[in-house]
Amino acid sequence: MPASPFLASVRTELRTRRYSIKTEKVYLYWIKHFILFNDKKTP
Repeated sequence: MPASPFLASVRTELRTRRYSIKTEKVYLYWIKHFILFNDKKTP
């Protein structure tokens, strides 16, 4: 389970839309790396 509520909501949305598990993992991977790339700052 993701630590952040944002990632949990993304995962819930992906599962609601019936995306595959591999797609879900890749989306979460890139979202996490995007957040880290931006030094965890909100836009």
